[in-house]
Amino acid sequence: MLIGAALAAGAFGPQTLFLPLAHGPLRLTAALLGVLALALLGGVAGWLAGWLRPAWAAGLIWLATAGAMTWVIGHWNFEIASWLAGGSDPRLRGLDLYPFTAAVQARLLMAGFFILLLLGFLGLLQRTRSEGLALESDDRGLPTARCCFLLTLPLILVLAAGLAADALLHQPVRAAQQLVDKAIQQARTYEGDLFALSMDSGINYSVLSGMRDQLDGRYTLQPGEVEWGPAQRVVIVAAFANGAWLSCSVFVAGSGVQLGHCQDIRLPYTEGLLRLLRGDSFADCRSCFVRSSPELSAWLQQQAPRLGPSPRIELHQQGRYVAARVSAAQGAAAIDCLFAGINSPVLEMCREADG
Repeated sequence: MLIGAALAAGAFGPQTLFLPLAHGPLRLTAALLGVLALALLGGVAGWLAGWLRPAWAAGLIWLATAGAMTWVIGHWNFEIASWLAGGSDPRLRGLDLYPFTAAVQARLLMAGFFILLLLGFLGLLQRTRSEGLALESDDRGLPTARCCFLLTLPLILVLAAGLAADALLHQPVRAAQQLVDKAIQQARTYEGDLFALSMDSGINYSVLSGMRDQLDGRYTLQPGEVEWGPAQRVVIVAAFANGAWLSCSVFVAGSGVQLGHCQDIRLPYTEGLLRLLRGDSFADCRSCFVRSSPELSAWLQQQAPRLGPSPRIELHQQGRYVAARVSAAQGAAAIDCLFAGINSPVLEMCREADG
């Protein structure tokens, strides 16, 4: 279990330490569950390897476990996070909210190579190490300094492998969330000119200059879209309790993180959807524009009389999808719509609301 715990501390520890500060509840939940999964895998592998006599069998057990652990580390913030989000909102169930792309797979292969190599080697030596550690005690039966060193050295190496995996797979999105969180806090509390602050600090706080009056109250941060490559572009969505809804593009390259453009993104999902319901043009509101098929637009216009002149719209975003419920101000009529994309949304489907 110690091996699994050390790997979990490296791969998911930074998420559990820093994401609460960056208002990322779903990612924090996923990270805590990931820690538990790796610790359990390590405990089971250690028990099986200790029960089997041949060293090669223990090595194979740990090699297979390393493969499972690598899968958990690499896929947890993608397919598993999508599954968790679907559990909180049935409208998002089964959707690929956080796509696992070929670029992510390449990063996972790099991280997994060292994890497989290290854990397979430690598995081969498990019985020898266990017997040697049992002999390393002083006259009082307490472990010697050499025993502590031999016990902790492999854990340090496993921790380092986990940290390397985190840097490849998790850190870019986390760094983007932290930077947007920092920018919002500065825009809230700094009383001077944000452009001057940007020049002094090297962080482009001025992108929030026109939105400072919207940044009060509680908020959450969720990754919306991620473009993986040599340099990552991460879109972070900030949802405020006061109804404000912003997206910020963050560019991550190595240890460098730069805040790009921030914008209010509510209009396509609210006014844009209302215009589709009414059959109105987008000519006088280009920022309201949302792409929709002719068939879907026609269906929406058929629902407009049931929903009344001033329907309510409730939004819920996870990953690159936004679920919208449009309900009549009076009465029980309601429809659910699903958008794909954050900064350039596409209306994918609408249907009668369940319940």
